[in-house]
Amino acid sequence: MSAWQTPHTSRAGSARLLLVGDASHYAWAFEHGIGPRGPSERDEAAGQRSLDRLRELVRTHPGLRVVYGHDAPRLICDISPAP
Repeated sequence: MSAWQTPHTSRAGSARLLLVGDASHYAWAFEHGIGPRGPSERDEAAGQRSLDRLRELVRTHPGLRVVYGHDAPRLICDISPAP
């Protein structure tokens, strides 16, 4: 997994957050299992594997709230519930 795909977990009050960064740019892509584009096929395959693992993590931990890479600025106003 490249550095641009490194997810992080955090807490905001009682909320458990999963910050997925560029491993998933938008909620729609996450929900539909569409991984990030990369500079090479190898990077794209790694990105897809990362996304698959993150989706499984969310599936098995329904309390996690996901913050998508390019949705992160919305965190200031609202935290979306996990899909």
